Amino acid sequence: MDVREGGQWRATMLVGRRRREIHWSGDYRDVVEPKLLVLTFCDNPDNDCEVMTVVLTEPEIGWTEMIVRQRGA
Repeated sequence: MDVREGGQWRATMLVGRRRREIHWSGDYRDVVEPKLLVLTFCDNPDNDCEVMTVVLTEPEIGWTEMIVRQRGA
């Protein structure tokens, strides 16, 4: 994870008893610490990636609210 605008990330998810692998990747489009992440993610680089927006707020001391919006195919 290279969490900066233009940086990239990769992850492998293991699914089920047979631990089938799904390889995810994407890039960071916008990073505003500590309140906003906009990133892409896809499991097939030949297809369009989806966009995820994560907004973090602290409505009360000691609590963090996370709102996630996802759009794409």
